[in-house]
Amino acid sequence: MSIVLAWCFAILISASNLSLPQLSITPFLESENAISTPAPYLNALMVIVLMAISGTLFFTFMSLIKNILKIFIMIVLGLASFSVTFIHTSLLLTLFLPGYPQESILIAVSIFAMFVVPVAAVNQKELVSLSALLYIGASLGARWAGSVPFWTVIVLLVGVSFFDIIMVFKGYLSSFRNAPYRGTDNGKDKAANPLKGLMLDFGGVSMGLGDIFFYSMTVVFSILHFGFFSALFASAGILIGSAITLALISRQNGKALPGLPIPIFMSLGLLFFSTIL
Repeated sequence: MSIVLAWCFAILISASNLSLPQLSITPFLESENAISTPAPYLNALMVIVLMAISGTLFFTFMSLIKNILKIFIMIVLGLASFSVTFIHTSLLLTLFLPGYPQESILIAVSIFAMFVVPVAAVNQKELVSLSALLYIGASLGARWAGSVPFWTVIVLLVGVSFFDIIMVFKGYLSSFRNAPYRGTDNGKDKAANPLKGLMLDFGGVSMGLGDIFFYSMTVVFSILHFGFFSALFASAGILIGSAITLALISRQNGKALPGLPIPIFMSLGLLFFSTIL
């Protein structure tokens, strides 16, 4: 489902023929031979360091804000929903209603999403929560894929995959490997997920919002830079890699594994393989 949404957002960005501004979090501009310059590595490093710092702070103080944790998560999701809805609605209006006054529509739709999507994301009904989180993750991933320089995306995807391995096994995510809310126990639901809204729970499987984000980013990047044919290979890599990861999790009695490395590496591998066909 996230891949389908990623394709929709990518087609929207491509059809609108508008270039999204480069994100301030990746400030270094890439030259022609950027892979041999510091720019993509510094950009990727800045993102990963920010992820490490924010993640560490969040999990360190999570117990102190447990009474308002749900509100905090909803505020973060609300701001993210407003941002991506504003951007993608703007692209839609530019594509289908060029010249039509857009400000009032943009603000109204974005404010609606800012309040509705977070409420849906923390809803106890799995399908409702799934839909909201897929929307946020896929749209954010598309936004980044359309704004981050070419080589920065590749370096970031590789770097964040290794970062995911470290965090799950040795970092702030390691305490969630045997989380009591994962799946079911003898047919009975386990404890409620304290990170509801940041983690997707569906059919006894848990996945972080970041996983959806980077899957979407990979697919949209493939479409925008390599075309639809190569993007099919990249999408297949995400699906196959995710299936392998889930199979490995089931063999470990439900213990969490990093969700990024296998899907991302398979996706990038198939993407570059498609370019030589």
